Amino acid sequence: MKQMDAQLRQYLAAGTVTVSRLLVNNYRKIGLSETELVLFLQLQEQFQFGQQEVDIDKIAQNMEIPSEKVFTLLYGMVEKKLLTIAPVEDAEGKKHDQYDFSQLYTELFKVLTAAERPELTTVKDDRRLSKVDVFNRFEVEFGRDFSPMEIQTIDGWLTEDHYQPDLILAALKEAVINSALSLRYIDQILMNWEKKNIKTAKAAADYLKKRHQAQSFVQPASPQSSAEKLPPIPLIHWSDDQGDKNAK
Repeated sequence: MKQMDAQLRQYLAAGTVTVSRLLVNNYRKIGLSETELVLFLQLQEQFQFGQQEVDIDKIAQNMEIPSEKVFTLLYGMVEKKLLTIAPVEDAEGKKHDQYDFSQLYTELFKVLTAAERPELTTVKDDRRLSKVDVFNRFEVEFGRDFSPMEIQTIDGWLTEDHYQPDLILAALKEAVINSALSLRYIDQILMNWEKKNIKTAKAAADYLKKRHQAQSFVQPASPQSSAEKLPPIPLIHWSDDQGDKNAK
């Protein structure tokens, strides 16, 4: 009994970390992975107990991951526009990084507003949610968290190349079907579609349907040559299109 009382006192003395249920229930909708959510909790634990300067090594030890992985996760949250990190100077003139999750809470409030009043959801909000869906779908298909460079690549498709989210997911699906799961391969698919003026997932589906029909078409043999075995028709890969263009 005494041992249990001592453990209870130790538990209470350790304190608790407060986190909104809104975040727990909707973290995936704003683009956070499970690992990033745990990192957020680790940061909140330090902030809520008055620690101004983040102890990356302690977080890495608690999460049992390398410190470099912590930095990678932080950069990913910055790229997803859920976190800003800025250098500040305290009253004693000592500089340290300030972690601001205002953007994360803004995204949470947008999710809450959209759930309560879906008729007010704008086209821009739909594109934002679709962008989150893109990140989530890629991490699910790849089975891991993405590196900052990979996140930047996907973000570039959306913000610089202006590919529609559903078109990017269609390219991802095609890569999965062809067992060629890499961002480079998906980028090649998207560039190929762009050259063919394919800008929507429906247009891509129509193109792929026609292409697959053309590949599977075999002209019937004449009666005289029915015994002859026709050579197999080779499948055309995305790299073949690129090679043909280079040859020209």
